[in-house]
Amino acid sequence: MFAGLILMTMTTGCSRFSTRRTPAFSGDLPTASEVVAAINRNAQRARGLVAKDLDISTNQVAVPLDGRLALELPRRFRMFVFTPVTGITVADIGSNDKEFWFYVAPPTQRASLVHCSYEDYGRVQSPLPFQPDWIFESLGLVPIAPDQNHLVQPGKRGTVELVTPTTTAQGQAATLITAVQPDSGIIVERRLEIPGQQQPIAKAVLSRHQRDAESGLVYPTSIAIDWPEQGMEMTIQMNRVEVNPQFDAYQSQEMWRLPYDKYVQAADAENIDLGAQARTRQPARPPVSRPNSGSRPLRTPGSRSSRFGS
Repeated sequence: MFAGLILMTMTTGCSRFSTRRTPAFSGDLPTASEVVAAINRNAQRARGLVAKDLDISTNQVAVPLDGRLALELPRRFRMFVFTPVTGITVADIGSNDKEFWFYVAPPTQRASLVHCSYEDYGRVQSPLPFQPDWIFESLGLVPIAPDQNHLVQPGKRGTVELVTPTTTAQGQAATLITAVQPDSGIIVERRLEIPGQQQPIAKAVLSRHQRDAESGLVYPTSIAIDWPEQGMEMTIQMNRVEVNPQFDAYQSQEMWRLPYDKYVQAADAENIDLGAQARTRQPARPPVSRPNSGSRPLRTPGSRSSRFGS
């Protein structure tokens, strides 16, 4: 499940973001509303991203991995992870408006497709301690609700931390801490913590920010992830990224759907529906098979995008 934590980006046509500018906040310790407003001004510029080249390193796999991804807010996401020499897909992570999935293919074990609807997710004992759409939030691409009893405190290395009470998908009380640079208001770290526990559930450190020339969106090009409970560390560098691309009707149909036919029907991967036990038992029905649309490659046409796989 290492592939459930992800992202981010370095784009063609954008410049390295510099924090040498007028401070985002007037005082040494801004108010919660000022921090939320700074984050939201940037997040509102984002609609989606396409990245054609990922460099992935993790302590879970001995060799570096490659990948590519596409996302469209609020919940559409697709990321492929594959070996650099053979091009074999070792992970396929995705989400649409109704469900999310993780396909993993360990070299010495049977591959599996784990999936769950968002409706069922809060009612199951999931192996994931965080909600999938927190991926988008951690990148600073989703506006923060201003009415969540936020607190502000000084952070490490001169940062300012926005402390937000939250809950996990299974209802456990938690705290989401968002560290921002006081001179720019840009997110540099996200931590999900459980009160009373010394280590966070997960932490993401964001760096090498870029500013997109057209939209003005500032986003990280590197993310270092630490997941202590699972003993996982991962660093992702993202290259050849396009901000706010246009997705056509074919992509809306194919890219954002559960790839059951590709992995379970065609490749005999184990099918694991996390929400099956949570749903009301109904008479057994044969699995719904979706027609295979063929081998047409995923691509992102439009003035700001090019072929997803090229």
